[in-house]
Order: sequence, then structure tokens, then C-alpha cells
Amino acid sequence: MEHCFVQGDSSTAFLIPPGSVVKVLAEFRALRPGELVANKGESVQIVAYNPQRGYLVLRQSDAEEGWLPAHVLSHQAVVARKPWSFRFRKPSFSGSGRRGERRSFDGGLNTSPLLSQNSKQSDSRHQFGDWVPVGSTTKVQGLSHVVDGLTPGETYSFRVLSPLYGGAKIAGLPSSPVATPLADASRFRHRYQELEELGLGRFAVVRKARDRGTSQEVAVKQVSCRRQCHSATHAEYSLMAQLHHVNVVRALALFDNAPQLGTDSIVIELVNGPLLFTFLCKQEEYSEDTVCYYMKQLLSALDYLHNQNIVYLDIKPENVMVDVTGANPVLKLVDFGDAVCAKEFEVLPPANVEFAAPETVLGQPTSCHTDIGLSPFLDDSLEETTTNILKCDFCFPHEYFGDLSNEGKDLISQLLLATPSQRAGASHCLNSAWFTDVQRFNVIPTARLVSFMERRKSLSRSLIASAS
Repeated sequence: MEHCFVQGDSSTAFLIPPGSVVKVLAEFRALRPGELVANKGESVQIVAYNPQRGYLVLRQSDAEEGWLPAHVLSHQAVVARKPWSFRFRKPSFSGSGRRGERRSFDGGLNTSPLLSQNSKQSDSRHQFGDWVPVGSTTKVQGLSHVVDGLTPGETYSFRVLSPLYGGAKIAGLPSSPVATPLADASRFRHRYQELEELGLGRFAVVRKARDRGTSQEVAVKQVSCRRQCHSATHAEYSLMAQLHHVNVVRALALFDNAPQLGTDSIVIELVNGPLLFTFLCKQEEYSEDTVCYYMKQLLSALDYLHNQNIVYLDIKPENVMVDVTGANPVLKLVDFGDAVCAKEFEVLPPANVEFAAPETVLGQPTSCHTDIGLSPFLDDSLEETTTNILKCDFCFPHEYFGDLSNEGKDLISQLLLATPSQRAGASHCLNSAWFTDVQRFNVIPTARLVSFMERRKSLSRSLIASAS
């Protein structure tokens, strides 16, 4: 079932009049729920204004809706506001995942109700002017109106009526024909059989699925459109689809509004194995040589990404898995939801404070060096953790690092520098003396790693619960 957004005119004194089409002056990344990811130079239509949030806008290219701050919008309209325009947008969903009622963004106006009608272009009645009411509610109150009950793949025209005294009505001009997009849900269900759940995050659920044609098992990242906008999911898939590296998980396909409306799905390579730390914790101990083996693979993945001008920005234990199907375990870097194409002077919020670089905590520009580091700074509170990161104050307690090679400690020291340009890059790390052919059999007990992973699980559950 499709929904149509109907935009109306008003004489309200907005800074930018509603209905105006304006240009985005600078790239903007969503920092709060409901905000829109926007690229410099694209066009958006003004829907409403809020002093705290800025402008509610409708993007022209894909009909995505969200808030943008005033400073990224041109105050000179590219297209003058129109009496009525029609766009498709996604439905909202309640906290339980069910479709919720769309609000009309009326900007606080008291307006006389109008009536809405539609007519199928493919319907022979259209040529005789047979217009029918749209949806369950035909009254238009405010600057916007949602038309539901439309059939995917059909072409419609819309118009509004102004009621007069005595039951008479004045009809407005019909809109230009608009076609409802075909959903991918049926195509997804025809191709894939969904199996068990593999993982749950703040924005998505990951499930195992089987390709009905090839019997290949895959992972499906099902992203709630309520949590992450459609364009962000498209950007994540587009970035992953261009990557080809043995230690980077592959993206296979993207489905909009599938397996159900309000959920976008990215089909990705299935990693047949656990998280790396979980895999290591199955033994009572592991060697420094084992750490070298996996670190070399992780740095190889990062070096590849950085050479592709991509910054990952979310290296943490939950995003590093190991495929155990072959003779030798293969590390896989997964979840590219926070990865971005590196751009000079771009400022992005930290994805996870415990593993954040100083520049992201300070709100300074990110770079490939932002991906290099580790987590010795965790403290009892967010403020204390942040202070530890900015000070870069650390040591190597003998009880934990007494048996670690000097080459290993030297490499760690090169990773924990506050100034990004002084921090060792991935390619530099791969040439470190720590990765020489010298075998290092120093034994490291897994007891502390087990405690670390238990704490991470508890924190992850808390974050998911707070986002629900």
C-alpha cells in the first residue's frame, strides 16, 4: 500500500515560505532522529519551520522527508511555491513497529478544511471526470495531507475541493500524473527464505536467509526506516557494493520496503563464524603470535579501505568477525553503517565513545588516521572516558603486559597519539617490526577478555533497550 504526501500553500510568515524549492548549500549528516542526510547542491521543498529544529523539508529526488538546519539552506527559492504539489513518502511507524498515523505539518495554523480526491489514469472513468475520495480521511487540514490506500504501480491524479455554503464545492486543477512505486517485498520473498535471527542492533536486525534459486545462505541486514532514513541505507549499500577484499564483508543486493513496508534490507555475505573475541575466548589462552595473525588481517582491510578513500569510523569488537569454514580462520570486517568517503574538513560524531579517537570527541575533522587506535581509556563514566581519551594518558601495567614483546608495545604507542597526523597509518603498521617472521609464543590468558566481552554484551543490551 502506498502513501502520497500532499503539500499545500499558506500565507504564514515563514523565513522560507512553505512550498518553496531551495538548494542545499552544504553537506549535512543527520545527528538526531528525524534529521535528513543532504548533499550540497540538491533541491528540497520546504514543508514547515520550527525554531528549535529548523526546516522540515521534502527531498525532490527520492521524496525523503526530514529536518535540516536553516544555515544549510539557500533563502533564495529555485522554484516559487506552488498552490499544491504531490509527492510520495514513506509511512511512519509506531514504537511497536506498526504503521502509525501521519501528522499534518500545519505550522500551527488554523485553516478551513479542504477535501481531497483522486482518479486513476489507467481507469476508464478518468476520461469522464469520475473522481473518488482518497483514503479513509478526505479532509485536508494544514500544509500536508497523507493519501493512503493507493495501489503500487498505478498512476494517479489528485485534486482538492473547497466546500462552500449550501453543499457546493469548488474543485482545484488536477495534479500532474504521479505513479506509485513498485515495492520490492514480493521480489524479496520470491528470492529469499528467511531463517533465524543472527543479531540485533539499535537500527537493524540481522537474519540468516537462503537463496531459493542457488541454496546459498546469506545474511540480511533489515534496517528500520524509523531509525535510519532510506537515503542513508542506500549510501551504506552503495559504499559496500564497490568493495572487494578478503577481509571485508561483501554486499550482494538491496531491497526497498522489504520484506515489509518500513524496512529496507541489505543482503550481505554470510560470515560462518563468531565474533573474533568470542572465538578467542573458547580457549583458556592464546599467544601473541595469534594476535599478530588477526591484527595483520584487520590492518590489511583498513589499508584497503583507506586506499579507496573510505574511513570506517566504527572499529569495535562487535564489528570484527572470523570465518572458520576454511583451513585457516579469516577475519571479516562487518557493518559499514558509519563508514564514509573521506572528505577534507568533515566533522562527524563518534559512533562509540569507548573506541573514539580524540578528534571525534573534540568535534574536529576526521581522516583515515581516525580508524587507528584501541581502547585503554574506558572509565566509570562517559565524562571520565572522554577525559582519558583527550589526555592520551596510558601505561603498560606489568601484570598485563609483562610478557608482551617490545615491538608490540611500540606499535601500540604509535596508535595512541592525540594528533591524527602523528598517528601511524594502516600501511605503516603493516611494515612494523611486530609483523616480522619471528614467532612470538608469549601466552595471554583469556580470563580478562571474557570479562571484557561480558561487559560489552551488557552495554549493548542497554543501548538497544534505550533505543527501543
